[in-house]
Amino acid sequence: MFAIDLLGYGYSAKPDPKSQAAHTLYTFDTWADQLNDFIEQMVGEPAFLVTNSIGGVAGLQVRSLCV
Repeated sequence: MFAIDLLGYGYSAKPDPKSQAAHTLYTFDTWADQLNDFIEQMVGEPAFLVTNSIGGVAGLQVRSLCV
């Protein structure tokens, strides 16, 4: 079991959005990519996601190895 903090939330890194192009850092696509990468690199097998709030929207976009 894992508890994942999305970029900008919890104990994760909080990069300055002004350091990136507008509307590219804190997006649902970015968070979905983060979840996809985590599942592929750390879990490595089909996984169930239990999400809440903004994580729910990001979780709906996950495409890799989800059952």
